[in-house]
Amino acid sequence: MSLFEKYPVLGIPVVATRYPEVMAKLEQWATSKDRAYGVTFADASNITRGRHEPEFGSKLRKLDAVMPDGRPVLWGVNRHLSGEAKLTERVSGPDMFRRFQEYSNARPHLKHYYLGGSDRLLADLVKTARQECPNICIVGSYSPPFREWTAEDLQLMRDQIAASCASVVWVGLGCPKQERWIADNLSTLPPAIYMGVGAAFAFYTGQVKRAPRWMQKSGIEWVHRMISEPRRLWKRYFVYNSLFIYYSLRDAICGSRSTS
Repeated sequence: MSLFEKYPVLGIPVVATRYPEVMAKLEQWATSKDRAYGVTFADASNITRGRHEPEFGSKLRKLDAVMPDGRPVLWGVNRHLSGEAKLTERVSGPDMFRRFQEYSNARPHLKHYYLGGSDRLLADLVKTARQECPNICIVGSYSPPFREWTAEDLQLMRDQIAASCASVVWVGLGCPKQERWIADNLSTLPPAIYMGVGAAFAFYTGQVKRAPRWMQKSGIEWVHRMISEPRRLWKRYFVYNSLFIYYSLRDAICGSRSTS
């Protein structure tokens, strides 16, 4: 049974939730150990990719929760809500990562595993997490090969996660790779929550500087990121954010698409 109310944004089901309740609900999933749960934090570019590329949209729909990371996505959810039910704060992947580390500091039964990034980044991540949250339970980390993965690679990741007995697996592979990996492997992954958090590892360790808070609150954090990494991110933000506006206007005129 789903623990979240979901509403369509460009046809992708996005959950309506706030940090305090989402952390408690994710803890329930982590401790249930009944199956693998998939979670991602989607900004406008991710949601638009899900609409523009049906194959990727099908991956997002396989996940248990797509969180509203990004002001435009938040506004899209709020179109379905009224009064005090309207959300005032997005649920950001990097913010959720930091908050859940702190939340877990007093909950050693939450066992964390970090997947993605380089060996150096992961070493810095573990060090930083243990400095900021001395009681956090970190049970492992893994830097997968920077190439196309083989069946042996996928099995190795499953085996290492299973051996660690992790209950919370943070997946920092970047979009859309992390969402595809989680969705494609949910049925065979060891029971735990798998949360795709993109650049959260680099932000948390200070390897990459995050946008100022005022840009985050204004919904233009993407501008800072695109300026910081134009070659890698220009298409994600310029093209897909433009398409987000186009699809939003088309849906407003012609009617929203279903989430099926």
